[in-house]
Amino acid sequence: MFVLLIGETEEWCAKGLASDSHLQDMRTSLLPLENTCVFANGTTYAEIPAWLNPTVFACAAIAAICTAAAIRLERRAQVIPR
Repeated sequence: MFVLLIGETEEWCAKGLASDSHLQDMRTSLLPLENTCVFANGTTYAEIPAWLNPTVFACAAIAAICTAAAIRLERRAQVIPR
């Protein structure tokens, strides 16, 4: 999905749809998610919504907590004789 967003943003920026100035730089990053066009006049165009990074990190934290809890419960179940 991130690769698709990069391609669409590059297209928008290259065509000048995001600004009247020419494209100077593309900033992309996976952690935190970033896909930003920087134009010569200082204008920036970011494709990644502001709420996405906190959501991704919250989901990763919840997944890590659930995994740790599952491992602990499994180990605990093995110790208690039935």
